[in-house]
Amino acid sequence: MPPIGYYDRAFNGIKDIIPDSNRVPFIKEMFKRVAKNRDSGRTIKRWLDKVGMTTRSENGVTLSQIYMMPKNPFYYGKFEYPVGTGNWYQGKLIVHPESVLA
Repeated sequence: MPPIGYYDRAFNGIKDIIPDSNRVPFIKEMFKRVAKNRDSGRTIKRWLDKVGMTTRSENGVTLSQIYMMPKNPFYYGKFEYPVGTGNWYQGKLIVHPESVLA
């Protein structure tokens, strides 16, 4: 399953993971708040709850999910799936590291 901010799409027999236009702006802003303001996980959680950001299952984003997002290479580069198989894929950048600090 793709991480928060993305979903699976199948089109003409081609399966792809694409950005979720409803959630990507929140994920981008979250990364910017962490990079620029050094917001804590709890501060991000309060903000996401306030703006109504939810997961695909319409649940609120948990604190543990917030802490795992910046560590997830899917958001910023290559990732191995399933872990340990040697199958590496290019992540779908929604926030380029330089744009966060610009």
